[in-house]
Amino acid sequence: MAENTASKPRFDNTTLWSVFIALILSFVAGYYIRFPGVPLLATVKVLSIDGVMPTQVDLQIELPESDGTARLDFGDNTPSASLHKGIQQVTHNYSHPGVYQVSVRSAVAVLSEPTKVYCETKGWELFASDNNCYNEIKKLPYDLALDTGIMSITNPFLMRNGVDTNTLKLRTLCNYQPINNTSNDFTFTSAFLPETNCNCITWCITGDKNTIYFVLGEPLAGNGFNCSNGSNTSRSIRAITPGIWQNFSIDVVGNEVTASLDSLPVISLPIGTKIGNILGVEVKFNGSLHLNDIKIKTPDGLSPMFETFD
Repeated sequence: MAENTASKPRFDNTTLWSVFIALILSFVAGYYIRFPGVPLLATVKVLSIDGVMPTQVDLQIELPESDGTARLDFGDNTPSASLHKGIQQVTHNYSHPGVYQVSVRSAVAVLSEPTKVYCETKGWELFASDNNCYNEIKKLPYDLALDTGIMSITNPFLMRNGVDTNTLKLRTLCNYQPINNTSNDFTFTSAFLPETNCNCITWCITGDKNTIYFVLGEPLAGNGFNCSNGSNTSRSIRAITPGIWQNFSIDVVGNEVTASLDSLPVISLPIGTKIGNILGVEVKFNGSLHLNDIKIKTPDGLSPMFETFD
């Protein structure tokens, strides 16, 4: 959609340096800390994945020995399940798309390597949830949030669709469909306009090797902004400018990632592990937010993700 400079004024450069962005590197394999000398006793195998939100996942766990404290961590902040010695099957329903790490843990150690569970979407999907992302989640009609080429997720829209905005404070627009990007380099861009009641926006790109987060504003209490990936990591940042259209971009080149606002770089940092093939993109926020032109472009000029909401 062509940019309308009257309705999408540029970001005020005088306020650029008052905006801080936190880059949170979530190394998928690094979440799980093992105690020295404790052997990995258990194995977790995905037997089947069925359905799109909620997604039913059947798991097989083999636990040769147990001290009675072994539990299965589903990686989505839901309560873990107790395990007994031997081979057993456990079924779990994931209510939010994403990439989850499932592991067996005892009271003192991790007993298995993490096993990935990938819950896909059919395209863009929209959710409202509480800050903890699992106590209550409501899937929203994506098409009804479209407004003449703009994705408008506002409190009036949420209330018309039965959302208690005082309880379900977190909104998520996401697309978990895999993108084969073997070069690892890409550019992500999006235009956004926050209203005055929006004080936090988290941009998340999940790959099969690593996940990156950029947070604008001040995260909600409870660290809920990263919970769809099983991580509670958030940082408190400052300043979102309401009422104007801004352009946000993430450039990943080699082992370096750069975030920019309105084409002006704000922060550039190295990453230890490349993103790999992109598995999903999501935007989490509170309050009301308008979005347009979400794109991913690879160095060969292709745009495997190009959403104008028309």
